[in-house]
Amino acid sequence: MVCGLAAGVAALHWVGAAVVVWVLLSLAICGAEACTPARGRLDWGTRALVSAAGAGVVMALAQPHPALLGVLVAAGMVVHVLGDWLTPAGVPLAWPLCHRGRRWWMWRSPVAFKTGDCWQETAVRWACWSGTPLVAALTVT
Repeated sequence: MVCGLAAGVAALHWVGAAVVVWVLLSLAICGAEACTPARGRLDWGTRALVSAAGAGVVMALAQPHPALLGVLVAAGMVVHVLGDWLTPAGVPLAWPLCHRGRRWWMWRSPVAFKTGDCWQETAVRWACWSGTPLVAALTVT
């Protein structure tokens, strides 16, 4: 939530908004690349240039509202934590607090599944990829 607030505040100026969009596009490219056979073939410079070009297009066509960027960053972080919670490793949700005498207590879902090449991850990946054009169309209009 703090990162979402920081992204929203940074996006109050167009330069900050461009940086937030650039970072989000860079993370999206890294995530998309990890799901393809070309994993690890792009160097950081190529990712940075492609992300900068994408951020330039977004900022030129329709500069996003600062609140929208903040909400997107916060929602992405919450979804990421929930995704980690669904794995056998779990997440340290109670990290700053003591739980049963321990500070580092991993919380796990009762329906956890392994990551990697499994049908659950493939189903989630295809659901996300199929919803991307709809979300993009709704965002632009």
